Amino acid sequence: MFQSRAGELSIWTGCGVQAQVLPLALRAAGEGQRVALVQLLKGGISQGPDHPVRLVAGFEWYRTSTARNLDSAVEQLGESEIQAVQTLWSWICMQLPQYDLVVLDGLDLAICWGVIAEAQALQVIRGRSASVSVALCVEQIPPAFAELADILSEIRSRPRPEELFPATRVAC
Repeated sequence: MFQSRAGELSIWTGCGVQAQVLPLALRAAGEGQRVALVQLLKGGISQGPDHPVRLVAGFEWYRTSTARNLDSAVEQLGESEIQAVQTLWSWICMQLPQYDLVVLDGLDLAICWGVIAEAQALQVIRGRSASVSVALCVEQIPPAFAELADILSEIRSRPRPEELFPATRVAC
């Protein structure tokens, strides 16, 4: 099983990626590390940088302060929603040194939509302390980030047996 080393950048992509990364983050918190899960495109009432959900000691879960999830097309995002993503991003950039592991979910889409500048995100990843590990949960691996990654993990769904071997009828 994957175990993060200090300062590592891992990128996780594919179906069910959060189900794979969340237990690793919880384990790290259980081992005494300070962990932040940052969902840039997920909203929550009474959330945002000032109101994390604390699942266990050392594990803080941050979402934007919007009332809805934002993982739809950028054209559907309002100005206040874009501002909420940028506020959370700016906040976590400043707080990065306080954590041992930061899980960033949705950074790829925020970059793709122009809500967060790719150059700034790369600068933050490159400039982080050597003791801060970062795990990116993305839909597709951004090429510029892939070059920096220590671990690339693509989770693919397995085809069902009937998709691999379609039933054929044999005449008797």
